[in-house]
Amino acid sequence: MLNEWITCADKMFSDTQHIQLAIATVLAPGLAFATIFLFCMRVRAVARWVALLGITASAVCSSLLLFNVMQPSFRVEWNFAWLIGGQNIFTLGVLLDPLSLIMLWVVAMIGFFVIMYSFSYMENDPSQSRFFAFISFFCFAMMGFTIAPNLFQSYIFWELVGLGSYLLIGFWYHLPSAAEAARKAFVMTRFGDLGFFAAILMTFAYLGRVSFSGLSDASMAAGWLSPVFGGDLAMWVSIGLFFAVAGKSAQFPLYGWLPDAMEGPTPVSALIHAATMVAAGVYLLARTSFLLSFGSPYAATAWHGMAMVAMLTALLAGGVAIVQNDIKRVLAYSTISQLGYMVVGIGTGAVVMGMMHLFTHAFFKALLFLTAGAFIHATHSNEIADIARAGGRKMKLAMTALVVGSLALAGIFPFAGFYSKDAILEHLLAEGHYGLFIFALLGVFMTAYYMFRVVFMMLEIKGENGHDHHLHTGKWMVLPLSLLTVGAIFSGNLWKLLQPRWFVMEHAAEGSNAVLITTAASSLLALLGIFYAARVFYWKRATDPMTVLPRLALVLREKWYLDDAYQVVVKIIYMPVTYFLQVFETSGVKGTLDGIGKTCMGVARGFARLQSGEVQQYLALMFAAVAAVLFVINELRAGF
Repeated sequence: MLNEWITCADKMFSDTQHIQLAIATVLAPGLAFATIFLFCMRVRAVARWVALLGITASAVCSSLLLFNVMQPSFRVEWNFAWLIGGQNIFTLGVLLDPLSLIMLWVVAMIGFFVIMYSFSYMENDPSQSRFFAFISFFCFAMMGFTIAPNLFQSYIFWELVGLGSYLLIGFWYHLPSAAEAARKAFVMTRFGDLGFFAAILMTFAYLGRVSFSGLSDASMAAGWLSPVFGGDLAMWVSIGLFFAVAGKSAQFPLYGWLPDAMEGPTPVSALIHAATMVAAGVYLLARTSFLLSFGSPYAATAWHGMAMVAMLTALLAGGVAIVQNDIKRVLAYSTISQLGYMVVGIGTGAVVMGMMHLFTHAFFKALLFLTAGAFIHATHSNEIADIARAGGRKMKLAMTALVVGSLALAGIFPFAGFYSKDAILEHLLAEGHYGLFIFALLGVFMTAYYMFRVVFMMLEIKGENGHDHHLHTGKWMVLPLSLLTVGAIFSGNLWKLLQPRWFVMEHAAEGSNAVLITTAASSLLALLGIFYAARVFYWKRATDPMTVLPRLALVLREKWYLDDAYQVVVKIIYMPVTYFLQVFETSGVKGTLDGIGKTCMGVARGFARLQSGEVQQYLALMFAAVAAVLFVINELRAGF
């Protein structure tokens, strides 16, 4: 019966209808943004419904697209000429395949949950119309990036995504911390964007094309393998792309902006910093993973280097999460860590496993952020201890969501994270990446420990004098939290069910002990992390390791001194370079141009003095000129 339905589903839409649905998916939130911005800025009740209507249309259309795709070979592409310069034609268009449609659906669904949830979270904010306009704009930009068929269009929407995140992080711009966080995010991600821009320029300069279909064609192998600066083109483009990923997907050393971005409204954190913007870099790597298919040893080394940096990022961020007392910052560092796992998977060739973790992570991390928002909305505090004292554990739905999301993040069976994280670990073990495998297991223990530290602190800390405040979850929060809780449990099963219809798998781990070893090791370490957190924070039978290791605790609280390192780089490198450029511009470039201008002005003033209007002066000058000419002619004749 299922196969019969699938066969019919494959014929449900024509290629033209697929393109139309995709365009509708992207434009719906864009039109919502335009409508709110032009007509509804002073009508808050209307603005939020316009935003919800737009993202609902996107969710429906993207669902029709994704679940209509039931074979890995599905691919529909449409392009139209946008800019024509000589023989170069730059196009915009739509690329639909299982990879883009999965990402499109994730953005639309998480956007739907977040916008509905925001009805309650932002209900008393006087600027909520602006909020719903900005969040609709961000969804439009992210979806446009997802379906881009070429690097040029990807870069346009990549920058629009950055603009949307800047506007949302700094939404409460009257708060100095929010304004500073927005600037920090904007500037730090720009450094990564330079890598993306350089990769596009190199690709176009050497290959003359930027479309993904053209760049991934086997006929381009010679171009990708052409020697460039001690390596080959594939290597340098890969390095440029990783700089982009380090900025947007918060990898070392450019991840410092993401925890500070928690200054924005919590729904923004759930949308941007759990499922969409920070996942854009991971999606870009997955989209350009064809660079590994041309047999370049330089590119393979570069991608393995990405995986090693990502693993370092996961461990550094996981360590900082252990000592955070702000619930949103725990989740922020957790996000950085999990993004590291995704990049590790894709960097070692497990593109499908990396995308699987992106898929499941979107649900349980959005759930955790929205749960944190429910606590913050009710207690007016981000501090875990304050939320617990105010009676946070009495909020049954929020506590249930916190426990379910934490179990999924820790990778406990049968929750979603178990399937996706173990898939990456199985690949690492089966492919012989033993060092990465061991460090990834350490990350599993750390993840379980820091998440259940939050859970057990919430359960153990009592309210003042034993009396808890009466707290409630906003009415518009209930449905998103409930559905995301279901997603945190079953999204891994959904992926496993539909994966054969989306991707051709190579089953590297089959016929080996990788699955058994990985499942046993990761599950045991996750349970040990939970048990140890319970002993320290709930049963109080063990000492907090941070009190035993005060120096390590200090380093972690100082976030590995990464912000200090940024300041050093700014003072030692950035400021001297900018000072030199300023002096060069003012004294060199500007001085030269000013000198030319002053010389021209002096000459002009000299000639102006000759224009006296007196006939006698003009006749004298004329006779002097004639005499000078005759003198020169006479001298020339004498010389010959």
